[in-house]
Amino acid sequence: MTNEQLRECIEAQDKGEPVECKLRHGKSWEPKMHGYWNTDAFDYRVAREPREAWVIFYQNDTTCDPYGAAYSTKKRAEDGLASDLGREIIHMREVIE
Repeated sequence: MTNEQLRECIEAQDKGEPVECKLRHGKSWEPKMHGYWNTDAFDYRVAREPREAWVIFYQNDTTCDPYGAAYSTKKRAEDGLASDLGREIIHMREVIE
């Protein structure tokens, strides 16, 4: 972790933004709960918001297949849904691990 990255995390925490940490060689990021900074043991990052998309799915008897692209807003997805024909709009949110 560079000094600049650490500064970004410290500034984000000072602004009340969520910061995450993981053990130096660990794999999973967790919310930073401790009140100190220990870059010998932890890596830190500013937590980001999960991405969202609205996807048109076509449903038949056996599958639920995505139809076309993901849209950044529900309105855009509705505009892309020319007719119902067994399609529905699903709101999807990224899971950050």
